Amino acid sequence: GSLRRGGSADLSKKPNNTFVTEDRVNGELYHIGWFPGVNEVVPVEKAQFDPGKPSVVGEVFTIDHPSLVRLLDVYEGHPDFFNRILVSTEKGLTVWVYQFPWDVSDKPRIYSGDWMAYLDMKDTLDQIPNRQIG
Repeated sequence: GSLRRGGSADLSKKPNNTFVTEDRVNGELYHIGWFPGVNEVVPVEKAQFDPGKPSVVGEVFTIDHPSLVRLLDVYEGHPDFFNRILVSTEKGLTVWVYQFPWDVSDKPRIYSGDWMAYLDMKDTLDQIPNRQIG
């Protein structure tokens, strides 16, 4: 979510990568804090993308240098905070996803699976003044 174009850590602004496409992976998206977390991700060796299951919007980039992978791992706290796993996308690609492996039962789920749309909606709602009805 935060690595998407326009996100707080926009990957497209970093060197050594190329944007490929927007895509979806199966999983559930949660508002963890100032960042999103994807949970319930199924590794590619266990299943292909299933359109009948919850999914999360993301962006696919090619990484052109191993130093960027290391930088992303540090940013995501891999392997101590997030797991990096290989998954299948809706468009049939095989990509790395950082999965939040911790308990999310007390975190708000983002049912749309779209972190950027969620932030836009949240910003809009935050601008509506409180009104008393009476």
